[in-house]
Amino acid sequence: MGSLIWDLRYGLIFSLVSHCRVATKRSDLRHWLIATGLVLALSSVSAAQTVGAVSEGSVHPSWSDSAMAEGWRAVCGDVRNAGQVPARSVAIRVQGLGSTGQVVSTRDHYVLADVPAGSRSVFCVPMPAGATSYNVTVLRADWGFVEAP
Repeated sequence: MGSLIWDLRYGLIFSLVSHCRVATKRSDLRHWLIATGLVLALSSVSAAQTVGAVSEGSVHPSWSDSAMAEGWRAVCGDVRNAGQVPARSVAIRVQGLGSTGQVVSTRDHYVLADVPAGSRSVFCVPMPAGATSYNVTVLRADWGFVEAP
């Protein structure tokens, strides 16, 4: 779990720095700073976890894309958890698709916060421009409740 936390922190820092360079709205930066605080606060908690494949219909993403800076698009949305158990360490894959549906770019990303049962958590992934549409899939999740140390 320690390496996963390090990967999350490193990915978050990289995403935050990248986003700060191309942020066009003050509210975008504020959302990233809030998400950063949540990840750092939650990363010190130990967890009882069950790693598993995502069952059909339990967590599902919705998204849209918008321009960020020259050469980049922001694919942002949320992951909803229709299940009865919280989903943690949710990994998503964002694919940029060409005009004939072929994959032209791919990025894997962790949703920055847990997805509580019956609720949602947001994500925003910078993608290289050039795709005509985007697809987001949930790759995996850890299921269970967080226990205090």
